[in-house]
Order: sequence, then structure tokens, then C-alpha cells
Amino acid sequence: MREGLTLVVILAVLGGVIAFVGDRLGRLVGRRRLSIIRLRPRYTATIFTVFTGALITIITVAFLITISPYVRIAIFDIPKMQEEIKRLRNDMIIFEQERVKLLDEIAAMGKERQRLKEELNELRSEKLAFTVGEEISSETLFGEKSEREIEEELRLLQRKASEIAMERGAKSSLEDVYAVKISDLELATAAGEIKKSDEPITVKVVSKRNTLVDEPVLAYLELAPSKLVFEDNEEVVVGYVNGESSPEEIDRILKDLEERAQLLAERRGMRPNSINGGGLGTEEIEDIKRRIAKIGKRVEVAVVAPQDIYISDPLILKFEIRQ
Repeated sequence: MREGLTLVVILAVLGGVIAFVGDRLGRLVGRRRLSIIRLRPRYTATIFTVFTGALITIITVAFLITISPYVRIAIFDIPKMQEEIKRLRNDMIIFEQERVKLLDEIAAMGKERQRLKEELNELRSEKLAFTVGEEISSETLFGEKSEREIEEELRLLQRKASEIAMERGAKSSLEDVYAVKISDLELATAAGEIKKSDEPITVKVVSKRNTLVDEPVLAYLELAPSKLVFEDNEEVVVGYVNGESSPEEIDRILKDLEERAQLLAERRGMRPNSINGGGLGTEEIEDIKRRIAKIGKRVEVAVVAPQDIYISDPLILKFEIRQ
């Protein structure tokens, strides 16, 4: 504000000085009746007056250009500024088009979200037997047998998966025997791949889609190299039990051994559904408890694998008493 007032005062003073000088020159010319390029003195005085006014304007503008960068921009950079304004307007048009496009996409995504939400609510209102990609059953197979024998084993796996599926509400169609449908071509192809393999293969029966209760399950076979978890007769865990202890104490120690065996199997990669209680039946545990109580002294109890157990096999274990 103060700088603006100062500039106005300077321009007023400067204009006044120039006007005063011009006026004095005009009077001098008129008094002495001077002439320029043979013009009459009156016209010569008029020329001096016009020249003085133009000089005031020129000096004012020159002073403003020198003092103020904004005036310089306004006078010399107008075309450049017009181009910049034009470019900014074009950018605004493009941005507006992009904004409209994004709003349309957001609206479309909102509709898709609503559709998926409705589908999800539909699925929740109906009971699902299996979801897409869910494993139904699995088994470890070896390529040592003929392709025909391997294919028969795959059909047994299909039957086992069908029994599991039926327990969960799936049903076979009129044309099929099994509730789990796997094409003959896929069974034959899988048998050929297993036959070619030099290592055990884990075969998983997997649901192809979400399957409602009372529907057959469309499934496929997923093959992967199997991993040996416990070798035949491998000692899994060992503990000590005093035969003179109470039945409750003996039962607690045996259950602790069972849980340790399950935990080890899980750490080696077995899935919880394969572990399924550790493979130690109630009758076997009761029999071991009676035998330990009958011995009546401290004994070593080992949990042992009765056979080779692979990662997709059910966990089957047994107790051994060592005195």
C-alpha cells in the first residue's frame, strides 16, 4: 500500500515538472514567435504542447517498466500469458473429461459391488456344501503300479471324496454314481502322470466351483510331489509313565504324548484335517493304560509310525511300551 502511494506521488511530481517545462517552452515560443519548419507560431506552440503530453506518457510508462516487474509482464509478456491461459483452459477441459470418466467408473464399480453383495447374500442364504478351490480329499500314490491299477486307486479316491461330500450334503446326479464328478479323461491323464513319476505324488480332489447342498460336486485332480513326514517304525516322541500313578495321571501323560506327536506332524507340513486326532484311538489308549498299570513301575512309552506316512496321508500312530 505504502509503495503504491509513493509511486503515485512520484509520477504526479514528475508529470507536473514535465508539464511545467512544456508550458514554459510553449510561452517562450509564443512570446518570441518562434517557428518550426516554417509553421506559424500558433501551430508551433501546439506542437510543443502535444510533444509535452506525449513525453509525460512515455516517461511515466518507462518509469513504471523500470520500477514494477508486473508492468513489464503486462506490456511485454501478454502473448505468452495468453498462450499459457489457453493451455490451462485446455488442461482444465481434459481434467474435467477425466473427472467425468472417473465418476462413471466409480458408479460402475458401485453397481458391480452391489451385484457382488447381492450374490454373496444369495450364497449366504443358501447352504454351501463346498466352495471353489476347496480340497475334498487327498491321498499319496506311487508310480510303481500299472496305469490301470493307478487309475483304480484314483477311482477309489473319487469314491472316498464322494462319501465325504455326501456327508456334507452333496448328492450325485441321475447319470452319475458318485457325488463328486471327475471326468474319465482326467483320471486316465492323472494315472499316466503318476506312472511316469519316480517319487510319490500327492493327489488332491478339489472343488471346481461353489456347490450348494443337494448338488453334485464338479471337481478336478491336483497333483504335486509328496513329502515323507514319518518313516516306517520311526520314533516320533518318547515319554515316561509311572505305572503306580493314578489312572488320571497316566491318561494325562499319554494325551500329552499324543499332542506332541500331532504338533510335530504339523511342523513337518501335515494339514490339520490329515492329523485329525493323531490316529490314536480311544480303545488303544485304554489298552495302553491297563498295560502300564499292570506293569506297576516306571516305563518308557514311545509314539511310533507303523508305516511310511506322507504329507497327504492320515496320521496313523501307535504306542510302544519299553521297560
